[in-house]
Amino acid sequence: MNFIKNKKLYTLSKESKKRIDMDIKELDNLPKGIYAKIKYYDLEQEYYVKILVDKEYLQLTPTSKNYSLIPDIIEFLIILDYSYPKAPPKILCKTNVRK
Repeated sequence: MNFIKNKKLYTLSKESKKRIDMDIKELDNLPKGIYAKIKYYDLEQEYYVKILVDKEYLQLTPTSKNYSLIPDIIEFLIILDYSYPKAPPKILCKTNVRK
């Protein structure tokens, strides 16, 4: 109930949306081997950006230590919410990387 009353506090401002759009456009220039997938779950609340890093981008060779333990794709999730750009985005590694 309080969330509904205070929805404006948790809604992206026009300034935040403009900054996010500008930052997302820069994702078009990622190096080969890194891919971005953008999901707009709720344009008023949060943007989700999935970043996929190809194992080959890490420039490891099959003879590198622990090469076989590293997955072919490493997935990160970046969450941009109402506090962005005043506060940094939340970044989560979604791939289990073993030692």
